[in-house]
Amino acid sequence: AQNRIVMISRKDMLTRLFNRRCFEEELESEISKSRRYKTHLSIILIDFDNLKTIINDLGNQTGDNILASSAAVIQSMVRNNDVVCRYGGQEFGIVLPNTELNGARMLAERIRKAIAGHHFDDNRECMSLTVSIGVAAFDREAGTTFSDFVKQGFNALTCALENGGNSVVISTDKKDL
Repeated sequence: AQNRIVMISRKDMLTRLFNRRCFEEELESEISKSRRYKTHLSIILIDFDNLKTIINDLGNQTGDNILASSAAVIQSMVRNNDVVCRYGGQEFGIVLPNTELNGARMLAERIRKAIAGHHFDDNRECMSLTVSIGVAAFDREAGTTFSDFVKQGFNALTCALENGGNSVVISTDKKDL
């Protein structure tokens, strides 16, 4: 029973993905492994373009259906050891152990195209959506902290959103830290 409670506390019930708490725990663990074993580590942060407008026009149930369907699309594209989480309301995060920046960029681009090509159906109309994605790689040599790393990813995501969306932005600038 206790294992079930622990599992429930780590899952988002709508998307069936891990939640933000799990994202943070897994990322902390992977940062430690990256430092210790000198392995690569990347993160992907995803936000929907214009989902709030769709929710305002078509309702919360449509938004929930879009989030759940998108979660399944994203989950189907990652490896077993990658950790996909619902980070916030309409944001997803992916922890990518043993993944260099270029590998994370390629996955992010595949996810962007898959979401753009996916048709979401709310029983009234079929619609397409786009996402903005920020990608960051952990720099274990620079003494990067957990907070620095997440900030770097969110800076890239913000840049993608501000550039009009439907894009992937890679954070490689040390100033982001």
